[in-house]
Amino acid sequence: MKRLLFLGLVIMLISLSQHGEAALNRALKLDGDPDSAMEAPDHPSLDTNIDELTVEAWVNPDNNAGEHMIVNKEDVYEIALVDGIFKTAVQPAGKGWDWISSNGNVPTGKWTHVAITYDGKKARLYIGGKFMAESEAWQGKLNDSPDTLKVGRRTRGGDTHSAYSGLIDEVRVSKTIRYDKDFGVQKGAFMPDDDTVALYHFDGEIGGKIEDFSKYSNDGKLVKKAKLDDINLPNTLLAVYPKNKLAAIWGEIKTE
Repeated sequence: MKRLLFLGLVIMLISLSQHGEAALNRALKLDGDPDSAMEAPDHPSLDTNIDELTVEAWVNPDNNAGEHMIVNKEDVYEIALVDGIFKTAVQPAGKGWDWISSNGNVPTGKWTHVAITYDGKKARLYIGGKFMAESEAWQGKLNDSPDTLKVGRRTRGGDTHSAYSGLIDEVRVSKTIRYDKDFGVQKGAFMPDDDTVALYHFDGEIGGKIEDFSKYSNDGKLVKKAKLDDINLPNTLLAVYPKNKLAAIWGEIKTE
């Protein structure tokens, strides 16, 4: 069965390539420029009425000096590396930012999966599928903010902070708790479901947009020097537009 699936995959690749579509494996590349990031417009799905939250990504930072923003929805949630330490911040309605540290390092020059969850009471942090820390956070439903969703930087008061340097891939924001203990990190591309509110594979642009594969179509765009780089990343070996279906299929084949 696995061999038949693989042959079918090859046939699909050939067919798509003949129609101008290529097998891609790319990631968001940032060089620390304060004006560069991927940015998606505000939408109610990204913050309004989110009772439970998971934010996750694959990261490969160039350096660990200072603060490197991974994902930011200003005044709602963010995940970042601070001097190499993975941290998160959440902001329920009517409250301020509450920063929580994993007390765990993320190495440079290496791909690492990072994730946080927030259930309205506690924030939990994971590195490489390992539970690292939890903390009582500000309690309540997340704030509703008009700010855009950013990957790779933070803007506050008109100024840019925490510009990321390195590679980011497979960013997913979900309105559910996906992890509550140690877990095996998925080896295939993430697949959207009803709880996915944003999912960026970063394997290509369509009409100048970075496609969001959730049902909400929170498509983003590359800003300034942000670009897509070809990579060799084990969790998304192949990805083909449209809708990255081959990446998901290949992930399933690999895990059989």
